[in-house]
Amino acid sequence: MAKLDGKVALITGAAAGLGEGISTAYAKYGAKLIMVDLSPEVEKTAEKLRKEYNAEIITVVANVADRAQMDAAAAKGSFKGVEAWHIIAVCLQGIRIAIPAAALLAIPSSAVAAALNSMPAWLTDGMSIGGGMVVAVGYAMVINMMATKEVWPFFAIGFCLAAVSDLTLIALGVIAVSMALIYLKLSENAGSGNGGSNTGDPLGDILNDY
Repeated sequence: MAKLDGKVALITGAAAGLGEGISTAYAKYGAKLIMVDLSPEVEKTAEKLRKEYNAEIITVVANVADRAQMDAAAAKGSFKGVEAWHIIAVCLQGIRIAIPAAALLAIPSSAVAAALNSMPAWLTDGMSIGGGMVVAVGYAMVINMMATKEVWPFFAIGFCLAAVSDLTLIALGVIAVSMALIYLKLSENAGSGNGGSNTGDPLGDILNDY
């Protein structure tokens, strides 16, 4: 009898990365799993664990940020409902940023300058340090979200291109869009090919060979 026989585990972010690792460990020790992720790729991860460990697994494609709506949409099998709430969440995020920005536009610049100048040195120094930490945390969050073998090459290329001072932001944007279009076209061609071990992800296939 395995350590977790009879136990049920609900794991979020289970399609890849840390969530996939936790799912693998729980499946190995006999737990029944409910694997939740934003990406439909969670079903592929679940199928791999079913074959390897004969695990009982239910997969749910949902955003756990809004529990009530996502549970209801997932229960109905309404993937369009899940996508709609994703869009609503993005719009609300934009409104959250737009309201303070609009308020600042309505305040005279002289009033803002006077308020900043009246701040004590310890506060401005702390804000400067905090601002630097925000950048580091932001990069860490991006890396955490992009921690897949398919995306890492683009991430590395982006850092290299950013070091080229002659390239403007517009040029970097054009390069990024062009690479994305090439990647999507390669994915489409790979997915429509016959035979072989293609997964529909050209970079994934290349990296799997190494």
